[in-house]
Amino acid sequence: MNSRRLMCLYVFLFVLSMPTALPIGHSVTAIQDTAGSPNWAQAREEAVRILSGLVKIDTSNPPGKETKAAEYIKAILDREGIPSQIFEGVPGRGNLVARLLSRKIN
Repeated sequence: MNSRRLMCLYVFLFVLSMPTALPIGHSVTAIQDTAGSPNWAQAREEAVRILSGLVKIDTSNPPGKETKAAEYIKAILDREGIPSQIFEGVPGRGNLVARLLSRKIN
């Protein structure tokens, strides 16, 4: 997954998290044919695959076990070359921190 596809995935996940952002049944496929536009169908499939894997991880509380979910996401970020780190204040209750640096576009 390259940076453009990853950004498309983030945008897609953001749109999914906002139910009023797109009306139900609204199609974004119209922008697929334009040169350089994101492939929304592919982004959707990738998002579903990643999220399906994530929700299969038992992070129920107690005890939490969030570190397993953080490790799952970290593996994806590592494959994409995005540095990330897991911090555990309490064993098994890890938090993932990743930082994307911005670039000035001329």
